[in-house]
Amino acid sequence: MLKNEFKVLLITTCLVAGCAQTPNPNFPSMDLGKAKTPPWKIPIYTYQEMELFFPTENYFALSSVYVSPDGDDQSGDGSAVHPYRTIKHAVQIHGQSGTIIRVKSGIYSEGMINLNMYASSAQPFVLYSEDGPGRAIIEGNNDTENLIVIEGQAVVIDGFEIRNCRGYGIGVFGKDDQDKGKYCVVRNNIVHHTGRDGVKSAHIEFILIEKNDISQVTNRLQYDDCIDGVAVYHSICRNNFLHDNGGGTGGYFKGGSANNIWYNNRIQNCGMWVGKETNGAGLNFGGWGQFSWRDNAWFEYPSAYEQIIFNNVFINCEMAGISIGSCQKGKIFNNSFYNCGYKSKTLIRVPEPDHVATSEISIFNNAAYNDSAHPVEKFYADNARIHKTGSLRHGYNIFFSENQDSTWNYPDNADSTEIISNPYFSNPISGDLTLLPNSPAINTGMALDEVRFDYNLNPRPAGPAYDKGAYEQ
Repeated sequence: MLKNEFKVLLITTCLVAGCAQTPNPNFPSMDLGKAKTPPWKIPIYTYQEMELFFPTENYFALSSVYVSPDGDDQSGDGSAVHPYRTIKHAVQIHGQSGTIIRVKSGIYSEGMINLNMYASSAQPFVLYSEDGPGRAIIEGNNDTENLIVIEGQAVVIDGFEIRNCRGYGIGVFGKDDQDKGKYCVVRNNIVHHTGRDGVKSAHIEFILIEKNDISQVTNRLQYDDCIDGVAVYHSICRNNFLHDNGGGTGGYFKGGSANNIWYNNRIQNCGMWVGKETNGAGLNFGGWGQFSWRDNAWFEYPSAYEQIIFNNVFINCEMAGISIGSCQKGKIFNNSFYNCGYKSKTLIRVPEPDHVATSEISIFNNAAYNDSAHPVEKFYADNARIHKTGSLRHGYNIFFSENQDSTWNYPDNADSTEIISNPYFSNPISGDLTLLPNSPAINTGMALDEVRFDYNLNPRPAGPAYDKGAYEQ
């Protein structure tokens, strides 16, 4: 990157040191316990490199087993002509590598389904809604805790409607065995009305969460999330619609999570009616979740490492579009925001409390607009009273709030590449945040190696330079 392409803000060397990989001196040093590799020492993959680890959507070579409401567990053999009646029975008999269980349309109320088989990315185990996304329904009847629990390898959940439980819709867990939960995929599902996080991942390595519609996590006391991760290494969350989640976020990775990549997601009506400033946003990374490795929790380490958020669309996320806290090396690139942050008056913020200072944050090529009914005062603000952001790089952002005297509040002044001006989204009221032809965001962005395409997978740049925001015109 050219020497003067961005401004670097260093806020006292002691605070920067407090965000480093070593423990914060304000807290007593603790052994990391069962950690094999701490998050700051893991290899860092791009999304292109990471996706090679996961099973693809090509299931044709797998051995098919069928489940149908018209089937029979006693007389059926799992064939298309004589299917089983329940998913659990099919999993018990055929839960192994190289198998796809094709579940026909209908409602399946079987309690919690455990998927603990160890497969491979070339020969995964797949649970599949045969007649299309949402046609096979896993129903919790509000009396089941978690509906699907995965503690295996290369397990794929594809195309189900998952609803009405007291706990997690889908949980992918590793805990003491770090080989559990590896290379798992959650795709094409509709998850809603769960008592805890819609999709929960914890103490695992490598998970792909894509093309899901997740909404209406109903635990108002916990402020749980559409997608939540604790101590997760190497994840991709992409092309999801995360919405209408009340006080919870669209997504929240914390607890020592590292190398997590969020792109091309639409996040709408999340982080609402929140009573505490520390809760709620479109996305939280780091946040106020303490470091957790793997089954203990401490406050002296940052809560997230190597997070990248790009090409996402945020609409009506009341508390903030993005919250950052206790995070080292976070990148916020080419996102579009409409009417976000009007409760905290800030679009991107560091919340309080914040146990270890945020450090090495980069914010480039973002576009934001708030109408006069939803004014914001600041594009970015560090609200942590004790530990301030250690270092911050920023530039090429565009930001505007109707009838509001707004500032960048980095806390330094705006970079010369940044402007407070209307980005002219095409039709933000209807959710269309593409750019009008007269938008000052067009051809005024910075080239970023991490962002080679836009929200619609169009290549960047389309003109002489990158556009700002999620869409390339």
